[in-house]
Amino acid sequence: MAKYKCSERTHKKIYNAARELFAERGYDATSLIDIANKAEVSVGTLYRHYPAKQYLLLYAADDALASMRALIDGFSDDMSCYEKILAVMSADMRDCLEVFDSGEPSAEDLGYGLHLEHRSAIYSSPTAFDYAYKNRAAMKALFEDMLEQGVRNGELAGETDIADFADILVAVFFRQYDLALFDPDGDGSLGALERKLSFLFDLLKP
Repeated sequence: MAKYKCSERTHKKIYNAARELFAERGYDATSLIDIANKAEVSVGTLYRHYPAKQYLLLYAADDALASMRALIDGFSDDMSCYEKILAVMSADMRDCLEVFDSGEPSAEDLGYGLHLEHRSAIYSSPTAFDYAYKNRAAMKALFEDMLEQGVRNGELAGETDIADFADILVAVFFRQYDLALFDPDGDGSLGALERKLSFLFDLLKP
């Protein structure tokens, strides 16, 4: 067990080093040697954790899921499923958009480029796509758990198709990401996210 914990710490340490370097220099300008040096591990150790550089970008979804689960675990029992889902989505988007609120044009350019690289990494190989797809399925499962609570508590109509509704929520979530990151004329604000979720939940009230 101790060995597993050590491995997890190393995994996260490498990821955090990469994330800092990507934010400072951009994805293309950061080498694996740079990341290994900053994380204070050997290149061989880095490869054991991340077989290719794009997996450092894909791991961001793992990190986001872990943060979502931690947030959900801390929710009070009297929160509605709508409040929980809005809080989870808002927290994740807020973390992502911090770089865009920094007021530094260079930081915005690097952040924009990093998200384009992330999108490219997803489709770089069947293995990478499967990795990303499983993460998205895990996010859907989190939403399904909260929606099932909503049905049990009478917040949603009993005939609500939980799986379909969770799919719609995932689609809305990533649509808001696209608006916030790539569409200067679109409304990618947290207020727009709240408005859309409120509309959907109102449709499914008993």
